[in-house]
Formats: sequence, C-alpha cells, structure tokens
Amino acid sequence: MEHSESSPKGETSSDASRDGTIHRVLGGLDSVILKAWRFFKSLKMGILLLVIIGAVCVWGTMGFASNAALGNNQIPMARKMVFQSPWFAGLLTLFAVQLVISTWHVTLMSFTIWRKKEFRRSASFYEPGSSSPRGVIEGTEEIDKVLPFLRKRFTYAHEEGGAYFAQRGLLSRLGPTVIHFGMIVVLASGLVRFFLVKSGHIVSEGRFIAAEGEYSNAIWEPIDESQMIGGRNTRAREIPGGLYIRVLDFDEDQHANIGSPKYFSSLIEITDPSTSQVTVRQLDMNHSTALNGLQFHQAGYEAVEDTAPVRFNFDIRRISTGERIAVTDTSAAVPVRIGDTDYHVILTGTEPGARWEIFHREDPTTSFANGIVQGGAGTGSMEFAIVEFFPNFRIDPDTKLPINFSNDPDNPAAQLVTYINGEPHTTEWVFLSAELAAEVPTRNSAYRFSLVDVQVPAGAQDVQWQEPGAVRFVVEARRLDGKGEPQILPVFLKERSRSLSYDIPAPDAAAPTGTEKDFQVINIGPTQRYLTVLSVIREPTVAYTTLGVIIILLGAGMTFANRYEAFYALRDTTSGTLRVALVPRWGHGSLTARESLARILRECEAELSCRGTLLASDPNASKAAASEPTISDPQALTTP
Repeated sequence: MEHSESSPKGETSSDASRDGTIHRVLGGLDSVILKAWRFFKSLKMGILLLVIIGAVCVWGTMGFASNAALGNNQIPMARKMVFQSPWFAGLLTLFAVQLVISTWHVTLMSFTIWRKKEFRRSASFYEPGSSSPRGVIEGTEEIDKVLPFLRKRFTYAHEEGGAYFAQRGLLSRLGPTVIHFGMIVVLASGLVRFFLVKSGHIVSEGRFIAAEGEYSNAIWEPIDESQMIGGRNTRAREIPGGLYIRVLDFDEDQHANIGSPKYFSSLIEITDPSTSQVTVRQLDMNHSTALNGLQFHQAGYEAVEDTAPVRFNFDIRRISTGERIAVTDTSAAVPVRIGDTDYHVILTGTEPGARWEIFHREDPTTSFANGIVQGGAGTGSMEFAIVEFFPNFRIDPDTKLPINFSNDPDNPAAQLVTYINGEPHTTEWVFLSAELAAEVPTRNSAYRFSLVDVQVPAGAQDVQWQEPGAVRFVVEARRLDGKGEPQILPVFLKERSRSLSYDIPAPDAAAPTGTEKDFQVINIGPTQRYLTVLSVIREPTVAYTTLGVIIILLGAGMTFANRYEAFYALRDTTSGTLRVALVPRWGHGSLTARESLARILRECEAELSCRGTLLASDPNASKAAASEPTISDPQALTTP
C-alpha cells in the first residue's frame, strides 16, 4: 500500500502549498498597503489633495457662483452643490488628516529641537566644498572659553569630548509647524461650519423686513438653500432672545441728476421684553449691529404703497432766527433723529395741533422742549421732475418690479417725484395709457398728475430716451379739491417743473400751547414711506477662520524673519586647531552663511586671542593653498 509523504504534524504537501500561497498573497497585500500608506503620508499626496480642492473651488465659483444663467440663485446653488455638500466636507476632512500625518515628523522635530544635541565627529564633514561654509581656528589654548563664547552668540550651545554644537534662530524651525497648525484651524472651522449649517445654527441668507414705524421679531430664511430667498421660498424664525425691532426712520441720499442712491440708512429701535430695555441704533451701508449672535446689515429698501398718507414731512426751525434745522419725516409716536443733530423728536399725531417733544439722545426719557405742531394757513411751493422714463413699461414676473421691456414706445410710463418747498414729497407713476393711469392711485394729497404726451424731435431716428433734453414730457396737474383749471406743464428728463400752489393745513386753534424753547415744528405734507430690508448673518466660524489665517501669517513671519543656523566644531588635539562649520536652514543663501561664519571667526579672534580662517568653498582651491591647515590624524577625529 502506498502512503503519501506528510509533515511531522501530519500536513500534506498540498496543505503546505496552500499555506505558502496564502502567505504570498498576504505578503503582497501587506506590501500594497505599505506602499499606499507611504504615498498617503507623502508630500505628493498633500499637493495632489490641495490641487483637487483648488480645482473644486474654481469649478464651484465658475460653474455656479459666477454663472449668469442661474440669476439670483448663483450663490445659493454654489453653496448647496459644492461648498456645503457632504462630499466637499469629506474632501476637506481627508486633507486635514493627511496634513496632520504628513507633517507629524516635522512637528516633532520643531518641538524637540530645543533639546537637540548633534555632534559631528567625522573629519570629512569639515572639509570645504559644500554650500555651507567651513573654517578653522588656530591657537585655541584657552579652550575652556570656547563654550561660553558660543553661548553668548547662540540660543543653545553644548560640548562633548572635544565636539561642539550650537544653534540659533529656532523660531524659524517652528514656523512651518505653526503654518500647518493654522491650516488645520482653517480646515476645522470649515468642517464645523458644515455641521452648524445642517443643524440650523448658521444664518447666511436671513432677512429682516419692516416698514417705517412697524415692529417685527421675525427673520426670514430660504427653505431651499439652492434658491434665492423670496416668494414661497421663505420661512420665519424668531429673533433670539425674543427681541423686537421697530424701524423708526429711513433716510436716502441720491446722486444728483442720476436718481440712484449714494447712501441710505435706517434708524432702528430694539426692545428686550424680558428687561423692557430699549436701544436705538443707526444702520447704514458701512455700519452694522450685533444682536444675540446675529449681525444686521443694511441691505436694501422699497417704497410702501400706502392707500392713505401715513408718514409726513416736518420742517423744524429756530423761532428766534427762522433758521431751518432740518426737514424730518415721521409718523405718530415714532421718535426720529432731527437731521445730523443729537436731538430726537416724537409726535402724538401728525396733523397740525398735535403735541411734539424734543429730547437729547443721551437722555431719551426726558424732553427739554415741547409744543404743538404748526401748519400755518397759506400756500407753499410744489414742483415735480421726471426722474425715470420707460418707453415700454412692464412688471417683471419674478421680482415684481418695474422694468423697461424694450426701447419701442409701446407703453410709455414715467416716474415722477414731487417737491414741497424744495424738499422731496412723493413718488408717482404716470402713464400715457388712460386705462393704466386710472388704476394707479395718487400718492399726492393736493394734485393728480397724468402723462399727456411724449414729444420726440422731428426727424429723430434713434431716440435717446434716457438723455436729459432729448425728449420732452407733457404732464397734466389737476387739483384734487376741484379748484381751478388743470395745468399743462412740459418738462425734460431730470428737469424741475414750474411751481404749483400747495395749501398748507392750518393748525388746530384749540390745541394747547407748550414750552417751545426756540423750536418750531411745522407739518409740510405727506411723504413716501419705505420698507427697510436688513440682511441677517450668523457665522460663528468666521472668527476661527480669521484666527487660522492669522496663525498662518504668524508662522510665515517666524519662518522667514528668523534665520536658523547650526554651528558645529571639532577639536584636533594633535594640531591644536578647531575645525568649524555653519549650516543654515534651506531658504538662506550660502553667501549670507559665509558672512555670518566670518563674523563669528572675527569675534573669536578678538575674544580668545586666536586666528580664524574661512576656508574656500572650492575643494580644489583649498588643496592648492599651501598655507591651508590640515588635520594631521583624521582617524583620531572620527567617532569610534
């Protein structure tokens, strides 16, 4: 009977072959994993990830944030599809982990360099020929003074068995680690922001909206972050802390003859129901305010289409001189600032005969002047101007705002601004179409204006509708009280019309008098009320991102503002010389290092009464020099 050979443990040759195959497979797998690990922690992998992140950022910016085809949804789409996506957060996490692993040895070296003791006992190390300068010191009988000499010029200096090591500029070695730490802080803040957005702690597209004189405690946010806020894509959240905000006043300053705003601001009143504390703050395009972790910025405004006048202009003057302090618009029980002064005024009503009080902003609870609103019987001066003309007026279906559909005069419309005693009063839309004109209510309390004709110069082929003086507009002004005949007034674009009479309401004769204190408040008629739009942002990670950038800049300054140098020396007891070398860190030129070593040699000569020689950098020149000192016994200088 034949028997197959078996191992001492009873294993057959096929079992051994199978085990060998498994070992080879596992060994190959270990080799692949090891190579993958080495590549992952290498500089190449870090650069590759950085390039990928940069490419993704460019794609997110060009493909979404700067894509005009997306309209107002550019930034929201960029956030949703790229910068706030889970895969981008994963890419940042991978880069952060790789950065920590790949720079770990540098970090350890940076923090252990303070204890570094590196002695070079090889004679070949001190031979000239390297970019690092070499030198020799002769006549070092006072060898005990070498170490104190080095300690005065270097941060750390050590001696052991005739070998010396000293170093300075250690902050330069710590700089790259500080840079890497700053990068990790920036990456970590980006990752934290990703999770805070998902949990609702980040507010990036919030809006606060309220008209002059109105309260609100709501912040509006988009439901779908990939779409612009507005319409049905809105949801409300309460201002943290239960705060209420009332818009007291809105001011706008326009560019002359252009009609576009150069400055606008809002005066807001913040009420804390829990403490009944009231705070008044001014917001404009350059100044924001912080409330319970939220930043409020002036973002925009819009005219409010009130069916009846709500807000009125008041002329505030000095009684003694008749000097006008300011024209201020307000409504009942709403305190507003008087021009650029530190005074505020509040009225019990807007009609002549109502009470008013003036107080200083530093003491808003105590009035120092009060009286009754005037509105002297008589007439004032009213003018108007066409500030904008649309040859083909349309309402944009998305924004609900007026637009000019084309330059063909198919539906002419003009925006008209009225002025009372030289101050802006109301804004009106006038149409050439009688049907449209009948549907639009007038905002003026004295006149109704109508666009009668648009006169184009004879023979004009290419009409410049928006150029002042190119087209003349004929406007009809009809008194609302029915007095007098309608007046026809031709004007050019941006041109003021001739004056119209305006009846100033008389004060209530029964209204009580007050302590005027040289102030007079006169109602000069209704004015436009505006809706204030404030952007609301809560970005707690911005501070940490900024901190990371500051740390990176600090690390860069530490790296390049300091020059790291390592000084090596080896004593030759036979010849009585000291071989020296100065090794700078990368980034510092050899010429600078040679100058530094030459300076050390000169100082050594002065203090230790020795002779220092800077060796030539060319090894051939060094061998050709007859006076060049040599090491008599190289073997005696090597480490046993």
